[in-house]
Amino acid sequence: MELIEKIAEVLKRNAELYEELAFKSIDEREAIENKGLENLASITSEKESIVHALRGVEEKRNSLVAEAASVLGLEPKVTLKELINHPSVLDHKKRLQVISERLRDAVENNDKLNEFNRTLLAASVDFVRKSISFAARVGEESATYAGGKMVDVQIPSGSMVRKAL
Repeated sequence: MELIEKIAEVLKRNAELYEELAFKSIDEREAIENKGLENLASITSEKESIVHALRGVEEKRNSLVAEAASVLGLEPKVTLKELINHPSVLDHKKRLQVISERLRDAVENNDKLNEFNRTLLAASVDFVRKSISFAARVGEESATYAGGKMVDVQIPSGSMVRKAL
């Protein structure tokens, strides 16, 4: 069935894009870990392009699956698993299962990588906030225990110094 072959090719492309996205997520993690933030913008742009391509491939897949469901007399919202298990698709079942599993693994891998990157970014942002807060307090005159009250005092050498009360 030619339609099933088209679905298989679209699923294969879908898996390839998710695998490509995983490599970009690894690049993203390395940029965050190595403070290569100048690369982060280009990596994010590349990921957005892949996600855009994924949307197109997934629309094509949904369209082909709906068309195959119509030809086979199935519900229009049939799942890929239901389609794979249909008796008239048995000749293609093994190939579709292998590609489907590859796609599922790629999606799961991306989910894990993205979760790790989100955690890493959140920790980095938290560190930057704390660093900025600390740096802002260091420059304040009231950073002493004196509550900000200062007086000029002459020390035995005759020099004038500012001292906290």
